[in-house]
Amino acid sequence: MNMERPLSGAERAKRWRAAMRAKGLRPKTFWLPDFRLPEVKERIRRDCEALNRWYDRHPEVLKELEALRDGPGLED
Repeated sequence: MNMERPLSGAERAKRWRAAMRAKGLRPKTFWLPDFRLPEVKERIRRDCEALNRWYDRHPEVLKELEALRDGPGLED
């Protein structure tokens, strides 16, 4: 019997990263807001309200964005 030793965690990670790179992908770290924090939720709420007020004053921009969203070449 040919008993190979199991791969270490580092070896498995190296193999996985190589496979992902072979698919044309690269590793990236993303820092996102912590939506569990009340102050983050409040900031998002304020930003959304400000954005809605801006769109109320500039409805043509919203129509252009909706046309882009619904236009050709953007499949779900």
